[in-house]
Amino acid sequence: DNLVLVDFMNRNKEKGVGLHESIRMAGVARFRPIMLTSFTTFGGLVPLMMETSLQAQFLIPMAISIAFGVLFATLVSLVLVPATYYILDDVRLGFKSTVAFFTGANRGKQSIAETVDKEFDMGTEDDSEKLQWHVGLDEAYELGHKEGLKGDVPRVSPFELEVLTASWEAGWDDGHEEFKSGNPQTSS
Repeated sequence: DNLVLVDFMNRNKEKGVGLHESIRMAGVARFRPIMLTSFTTFGGLVPLMMETSLQAQFLIPMAISIAFGVLFATLVSLVLVPATYYILDDVRLGFKSTVAFFTGANRGKQSIAETVDKEFDMGTEDDSEKLQWHVGLDEAYELGHKEGLKGDVPRVSPFELEVLTASWEAGWDDGHEEFKSGNPQTSS
């Protein structure tokens, strides 16, 4: 049950569905199969638990353990596994941002996010979404050019889309060349 549930969540995430929605969809889609599996297993063990013969007395404790273990596992599958999955995703993101902070991978991205906020007034959306969907090629080039003019900012593009990354890197290279030559030109 848990493997199917987590696989369903992972497939939805790969399709671009958000984490919260993916977990909700998995719970809805897999609820009936999980419940049917659990109740049929429990129901199959009930006759053995009700048996009164001497030979069955040795198997009854095992049947009770399995039957109620299956019911408990159902609760775990439907409540604890999705909650843990959500928490572990937060932990993974926190770990990635901590590693990026200590390795310096985000130094260039922070100033670009601030630039996007100031110049394009994007509101309170996630910075990565702003940079992916609200910036065109010219804006990506301009942002890269401004970062390159600073000289001390590492050449790390904040974009995941290759075309925006290429435009940003071209702007950064041009800006960095101007910085090294000591002749910064204003771009329009």
